[in-house]
Amino acid sequence: MILRNRPDLDENQWFALMAQPTVSSGARALLEAEGRRRFGAVHYRATHRGSTAFDVLWAQLPLRPGDEVVMSTLNFVGVADSVVRAGGVPVLVDVAPGRLMAGARELAAGITRRTRAVIATHLFGMACDAPAIREMADRQGLVCIEDCAHALGVCIDNQPVGSFGQASVFSFGFEKHLTTGRGGALLIRESNRLGAEPRLPASTRESDLEVLLGAWLEYMGSDPARCRHPFRLDWTGHEAIRQHPSLRKNLMSYAARGMVPDDRALRACWNRVVAHQRGWDWWQRRVVGPAYRAVGRCGPLQKYVAPTVAAMGDLRAAVCRHELLRQPPICRERRRRSDRLTERLRSWTGGHIAPGIQHNDSQPLQLPLMVADPARAWHLTGLARAQGIIIGPSPWGLPLHHYPELSGKVRLAAPSLPASEQAMQRLVLVPLHAGVTDEVLERIADLIQTVS
Repeated sequence: MILRNRPDLDENQWFALMAQPTVSSGARALLEAEGRRRFGAVHYRATHRGSTAFDVLWAQLPLRPGDEVVMSTLNFVGVADSVVRAGGVPVLVDVAPGRLMAGARELAAGITRRTRAVIATHLFGMACDAPAIREMADRQGLVCIEDCAHALGVCIDNQPVGSFGQASVFSFGFEKHLTTGRGGALLIRESNRLGAEPRLPASTRESDLEVLLGAWLEYMGSDPARCRHPFRLDWTGHEAIRQHPSLRKNLMSYAARGMVPDDRALRACWNRVVAHQRGWDWWQRRVVGPAYRAVGRCGPLQKYVAPTVAAMGDLRAAVCRHELLRQPPICRERRRRSDRLTERLRSWTGGHIAPGIQHNDSQPLQLPLMVADPARAWHLTGLARAQGIIIGPSPWGLPLHHYPELSGKVRLAAPSLPASEQAMQRLVLVPLHAGVTDEVLERIADLIQTVS
């Protein structure tokens, strides 16, 4: 089974780093100094999560109750969540017709006298028109923020994204260009609008170990050659480790010795996670679901749960610096796979590749396809799954304005956002990670060619 996207982890070096208690001392300071140098930033703070970086950003602004933040509706729900937690109102705008991102014109449609900031969102390794968005924000007296979660290494005219807005947010989550299991960064280039340097408590070494071991467990648990059951994106490895003390103790002992667990130990760990998943699914399906339906509700009310507001620990920062060194060759390989598949699909009549992904300054995270017929997009996804290849729509599933938990908490810039809804119905993401061999690429290309 080939998953939609996976990090390229060097598990031996990860465990070697985890076993050395002093090797990571001061690693976060070095990582933040590198971030300031690379982006010309006044402040660069590595955070526990990408969502944490947004929480810190709104506190720095500061965002006051009722203030509005304009953003594209094609985005991760955690971005809108962070605005709501800060007391603000996310204002959702449509994407540009035929594209997956909002430009300056689309974001300007959502601006009112209550607007404090606009977010320029880069997606799937492609850059939005950040220079034009920054120019528009300056004219309106607004703060321009870049969401670079999908854009590490992407440039616009040889200038890295993240260096156009007054502030930028990066994510080092599981499915990004670079992963530390969970993590992010807040970059502030102009402190006159965003206050003094943010100070945060650092994550503990134990917390860093849980996150790193969880990422390893998720990654290796998704390898069909090592574990029978596929990885479930709605369950994270570090949460499983936290909830199973014996599992935690076992993996911590391997980390302390710098030893990668063998396949037998991995299967034992993963089977425990899968058993917990099945038990939880049974409880929700047989007990919780019927109880809520009996009183006329579809399920428990969703609550906003604030992420831990903390800086990234030194151990994860050391891994992050290690992964940064590996990025150039990894990105070149992703580009090679993207170019090869694009060439194979040159005569495809069932849709087209999203514009912008083949630009020289992009860094493809996945290859976004726009299938002409939404029904055929779902058909393609089913055909791929039948062959053990997981390709599919956006990992978010829905535009933000369709999320039930955001109902009544957001404002739409227009009565309807048709371009975003059509894009989400037609979008199919093709994996480009190291598990996608040239043979698999050929199989994927053949599958796509059948959809015309």
